[in-house]
Amino acid sequence: MSEIRVNNITNRDGTAGPSIAGIPVVDSNSHFVVPTGRTGQRYADGGENIVRDGLVLHLDAKYSYPGATGTNPDVYTWYDMSGNDNDGELVSGVEYSSSNGGSLVFDGSNDYIRTNLSARSAYTASIFFKVSSFSFNDMRLVSALYGDIDQFTCGWNNQYFRVWVGSSWEETSFLTQINTYYHLSIVHFLGTTQIYLGGNNIKTILNKSSYFNNFGLGNSFLFQYGYPLNGNIAQVSVYNRALTASEVSQNFNALRSRFGI
Repeated sequence: MSEIRVNNITNRDGTAGPSIAGIPVVDSNSHFVVPTGRTGQRYADGGENIVRDGLVLHLDAKYSYPGATGTNPDVYTWYDMSGNDNDGELVSGVEYSSSNGGSLVFDGSNDYIRTNLSARSAYTASIFFKVSSFSFNDMRLVSALYGDIDQFTCGWNNQYFRVWVGSSWEETSFLTQINTYYHLSIVHFLGTTQIYLGGNNIKTILNKSSYFNNFGLGNSFLFQYGYPLNGNIAQVSVYNRALTASEVSQNFNALRSRFGI
C-alpha cells in the first residue's frame, strides 16, 4: 500500500494544517487527510460545461451541500463554487435530497436561502428546479431586494409562472407541472428582461429597470417570507452580465440529462 507524506506542514501553533469545509487536509503529524463525501468538494467547479465568464454565484447540490458527511461544521451553508464566497445561508430547516444528483428541499412552510449577492444594470440568473405542490397559489422561486423594495422576484399565480421586475408583475404562458424539473433563465440588461424556459425565450419585458443588493431562494424577502416554495432547487448560476441566447442554451444542455428534460 502506498502513501504520501509531507513533513512539517502545520499551523503556526503546531495544530492540524489547512482545511476544506472544516475538515483538516493535513493533520498535526503532517499526514495528508483525504476528506470523505462531497464536503471535500467545497471549491469544485461542478465539472459540467456551464458558462464561466461573469459567474458570481454557483450553487449545485450535486457537488456542494450542507452536512454531506455529518462532520461539516457549517451545516447551514450551501457553498458557492464560483470562488466569490457568495455562500447561501440555509434558514428554517432546508433539507437535502439525493435524487437527480442532489437538490435542496423547500417544505412550503418557512424555508429559504439568502445570500449577500448584489447586481446592477445587467445580470443573469439560471435555475434548475421543480415544484412539489401548489398548496399556495403564490410561491416564490427567487427574490431580490434593493433596500426595502422588491426589485426582482419570480413565482406563480395559479401555476402560471410570472416575474416581478422593477414595479409590476409580468405574466408568462408557462404553466408549471408538479414534480417536473425545469430550467429557467432570467436575463436582464439596461431595462430589458428576457425569460427563457430551457433554451427558448418565452417572454421579453421592456423598459423595466432592475437591480438588487440581496439575492435569495425559496421565499419572498419583501413580504416577510410569506410565499414559501414547496419544491426543490438543484442548481443555481448567477452572472454579473447578460448571457446570450446561445449561452443560455449551453447552461441548459450541460445539465438537462440529469433532470430528464
